[in-house]
Amino acid sequence: MPDLSAILILALALVGTGASIFGSIVGLGGGFIAVPTLRVFFHFSPGLAAATSLVLVFANTAGATVSFARQGRVAFDLALPVATAAIPASIAGAFVSTRLPPAIFDKLFAFLMAGIAIDVLLRLRTVRAVEIPGRSRRRSVLGWILCGLVVGFVSSLFGIGGGIVAVPMLLYFTVKPLEVVTATSTAIIAFTAPVGIVAHAFAHDIAWVPALALGCGALAGGQIGAYLAQFISTRQLGALLAIAMFAAAAAMGLRNVL
Repeated sequence: MPDLSAILILALALVGTGASIFGSIVGLGGGFIAVPTLRVFFHFSPGLAAATSLVLVFANTAGATVSFARQGRVAFDLALPVATAAIPASIAGAFVSTRLPPAIFDKLFAFLMAGIAIDVLLRLRTVRAVEIPGRSRRRSVLGWILCGLVVGFVSSLFGIGGGIVAVPMLLYFTVKPLEVVTATSTAIIAFTAPVGIVAHAFAHDIAWVPALALGCGALAGGQIGAYLAQFISTRQLGALLAIAMFAAAAAMGLRNVL
């Protein structure tokens, strides 16, 4: 990790604020913005970027979850089982992230972002505004276990909190509106990110000064994003989500090209 001046630390705090505002709006925690920023502009290793980003993700989602819960947008009956299944997978993801070669990490990150962006755009055409009673319950047992395992692993592996996977999987396994799905995803991340942080801390791969700078910015950004999300329609939310993912994919892909 390069030495960081006071100006760069302030810049990281601003990155944390911006990433958290946008991350809270789309239910992804902001890690999908922080990780490319740390990799491209600060030259962090994959494990260091993932671990440091998770601190931002937790600070962001913890505050945003409180706001979303007050708005009545969090489906806790979905969030709790998924978060529980994600705990062991979060530990595995932290282990793997420190052992991935940088080029492979960047390419996997880029493919994941682009693939899910396309999926969200396709699913947005069929998202319904009314929940169909019973449908999510028929798929709950295996569906939530699978969702939790994938969310936990991806969360710690890439440092993005798992919302990048939770949002499309919740859209598939339920018919809840996107604004509920994104808020529920935020709650899931808030419950699972601490496990990844602890696992990374034991591996000594968290850059604490940048992490705290990002986290301080995220505390304010999460509240702002949760407030702004109330005024964005489902289709606008999906479009923002897809654009952000494509941008993150491009940044990580171009990093290896340039």
